[in-house]
This record gives sequence, structure tokens and C-alpha cells, in this order.
Amino acid sequence: IKTRHGAALSWGDLIVLAGSTAIESMGGPSINFCGGRVDDVDGSESLPLEDAAPGMNHLIYVDAGNATGQDVREAFAKMDFGDRETVALVA
Repeated sequence: IKTRHGAALSWGDLIVLAGSTAIESMGGPSINFCGGRVDDVDGSESLPLEDAAPGMNHLIYVDAGNATGQDVREAFAKMDFGDRETVALVA
């Protein structure tokens, strides 16, 4: 899909569309898609995570084999996700 639509479809929109489509295909509710997100050209405008250790790559990571529910909640909260949004993505 990204190859077909190129820059007209941002990665952000593609991820949201894929998630919405997955939920619907599994019998979940139909979610209206609202596109229009714009990808950052090179990431230079992104803010680093404040709690990343010096020298770390500042990625949000959850070790699925060892993480507790609280670990998952805290990691996704860094991206402004609530519990409902987190469950929609990981369940």
C-alpha cells in the first residue's frame, strides 16, 4: 500500500489504517479513518525521551517476555497512550 501511494500516504496514517483494519477484520467495530498525518522528513524534529540513559537510542521498548502490566502501561504512557489504546494495539 505504501509503495502504491508513496508520499501521499504517511507512515503514521498507514499504521493507523492497518490497526483499524485489523480490529475490524477480527470482528471488532468499524473505525472511521481520518488521514492527514505528516511524516517528519528525518526525525530531527522529534524530541528524545527524557528518561533514556546516556548513549541509549531513546526507543520505547517493552520486553514482552519479562514485562509486567505496569511496565507496558508506563512505556505506552510515554507516547500518550491510555490503557484502552494500548490494549487495542497489543491484544
